[in-house]
Amino acid sequence: MAARTVTEIPRRGSDRRERAALGVIATYLHELTEHGRPRDDDAETTVAAAERDDELADCQLAL
Repeated sequence: MAARTVTEIPRRGSDRRERAALGVIATYLHELTEHGRPRDDDAETTVAAAERDDELADCQLAL
């Protein structure tokens, strides 16, 4: 029997545990992306951190 992968789409023979696991994954991804839309606060945090890193690098170069 071939090994199954996480990304394999269950077919008719899928059991209750597989469907439940897919439901958990779908719920997690849905919450992660704030109900289907990319989360802006994550993007803003990333941009702010990058700007701080740039400022720190500029200060270190000035020394």
